[in-house]
Amino acid sequence: MVNAMRHGIIASWSLDGVLLLQSPKSRLLTLLLTAGALSCGGEQPTAPTDGPGQEPETPQVVDLDVGWITRAEPRIAFAKGYLDSSPEEGWPAEGQNVTWAAHAINWTDAPMTGVAYAWLLDGDVVDTGTVDLPASSSTEVPLELPWTFTRQELAFRIDPSNRIDEIEEGNNEVVVATDALSVALWIEDGLYKRFHDVEHSLGVGTNSFEDWAQYQVRRWNGLFKNARVPEMAPDGVLDRLRLDYVRTFPDGTLGRSEAWWTADSTVDMRYGFPTKRTTDARQFLDADLPDYAFFPSAATMLHLHEMLHMRGLSDLYRLDVYQRRPWSNILIEENGSTVAGSEFMPFIQTAFGGLGSDSLVYQYPDQGLMAHNLGRLSLHSILLLNRWAGRRTQQRQAGYPIQPYWGEMPSENRLRVTDKEGTPLAGASVGVYRSGPPPHGQPPESNYYWSNTPDLVFTAADDGTVLLGHNPFNLHPEDPGFQGPMTLIVRVEHEGRVGYGFLPVTDFNLEKWRGHDVGEYTLAVELHPVE
Repeated sequence: MVNAMRHGIIASWSLDGVLLLQSPKSRLLTLLLTAGALSCGGEQPTAPTDGPGQEPETPQVVDLDVGWITRAEPRIAFAKGYLDSSPEEGWPAEGQNVTWAAHAINWTDAPMTGVAYAWLLDGDVVDTGTVDLPASSSTEVPLELPWTFTRQELAFRIDPSNRIDEIEEGNNEVVVATDALSVALWIEDGLYKRFHDVEHSLGVGTNSFEDWAQYQVRRWNGLFKNARVPEMAPDGVLDRLRLDYVRTFPDGTLGRSEAWWTADSTVDMRYGFPTKRTTDARQFLDADLPDYAFFPSAATMLHLHEMLHMRGLSDLYRLDVYQRRPWSNILIEENGSTVAGSEFMPFIQTAFGGLGSDSLVYQYPDQGLMAHNLGRLSLHSILLLNRWAGRRTQQRQAGYPIQPYWGEMPSENRLRVTDKEGTPLAGASVGVYRSGPPPHGQPPESNYYWSNTPDLVFTAADDGTVLLGHNPFNLHPEDPGFQGPMTLIVRVEHEGRVGYGFLPVTDFNLEKWRGHDVGEYTLAVELHPVE
């Protein structure tokens, strides 16, 4: 590639007779000259062909691929501790020179020489050149830029003029946000090879695990962008994600120990893909699955679910309430019988199912990725992600500690109880049941039990309201031993009839985050006669 600057316009001649014109404010323009119009002293990029007198061989399967764009220098570790570091910590300094590196892959069984490439920043070409790509290997192509905290769109294209005939043209470019959080994916060799064997046949523009991973990252970023909530999150989730690298391991060597989680502190989120299915419930792909498992389906959002624990999010399906499970039991009774499964608290079926859905009595209504609906984010998750937007720190290394934000509630909380028609239940007796330690002899590993005795009892005012206090859950998030579901069961008795309802802690968090000193909640219950 020979470059020249004339009157602020970059004129770039590629070795295959293509003129690339770029003005400081324009996009890449490509002019194809008549063959032989200019000699640049080089040859066109080619795949190997049969020599003179040789028998024709099966044509080479040619594919060039952009695996990822990494911030190669400087590599900076994320900040240790909770997600409350300064926005600048863990990032380069404003104006500091940063080296980006595109990972270009040649899947062909022979070298490719003089392959053109282009770097673009916010749609404008900032660098062009050629690179030699060894057979069945990868090559890094660097670019140096000054760092800015202002988000920019950085793109790398291999063979930008499509002069090379490839079996897959849809994987020749990767576009990233420069301030994106970094994601590292580790994968064992057998599954990595399986992706390359399968992906192209699916016809979705992919030919490798890297392509599949980039597809997922685009979907994850789309989920973030579209998670818009008027007034509270009009721009959706503010962060973006970037695949920083893929690393392969011999089969059977990729683990999920504490050492695995802390092995690379220069990336913000990590996920591992063993070749064979393990006892780990978080493993969702293996090489024995049928080909459709490699299609970018909704199930692959589960990987983002797991990685968002590293951003401090908790499983919101823990707010669901079940009966008759080893880790959940409702001991509340009416008329001498348990209320769970009765007319007072019937089992429900939902579109999202869930763990033990046959014994479900309450499912958290704002379903999202951290619960059972993989296609959206709940408001609770959106606001937490935006609270920590741009901060390169991690809370979770291994395990699921209770997060401090669970205890963020208004100074006072007012509950209004009504019947199903919305009529306030003046003078009603209101009992509040917290989940607590299991009864003697029951498994101690969780606190998913509600006793038959209410923890709090109130009498509703004429408008049907009761004051619950600051923390009716009696939550102590700093206590790592508390693992119970943070949902209150509320019993309302009015004029000889009884109804039940549920209050998740997230409702109280959201009232606090709306800036309310007094949280306001309404609970409509269906009343049934009691003996």
